[in-house]
Amino acid sequence: MDSVVLDAKEYGVHAYASMKFILLKEYDPILRGMFLKLTTKVLGETIDVIEFPATWWDAFKERWFFNWAKKRWPITRRRYEAIALYPKISIPEEKCKIVFDRQLVL
Repeated sequence: MDSVVLDAKEYGVHAYASMKFILLKEYDPILRGMFLKLTTKVLGETIDVIEFPATWWDAFKERWFFNWAKKRWPITRRRYEAIALYPKISIPEEKCKIVFDRQLVL
């Protein structure tokens, strides 16, 4: 059996809506609109992490610079995560992590 840990990941969007599109009374009269912040939590698991130099110059430094030069001019790196999201699984209020046991079928 293989266990899977699902973490609650929070996603959101910030937006500005003008009064043309809002029919509410609670808006900012100076801006004549309203700032909206919509957030939600979705269960997900990290599948893979990819990390590589941020620019071609950083890749050049990583390949050809000596160690003392790498300490003097550090290499900046970008990091991306591949995440599998499960939006249809509901999240209990008191938990942020859920562990499932699944059997590997080969």
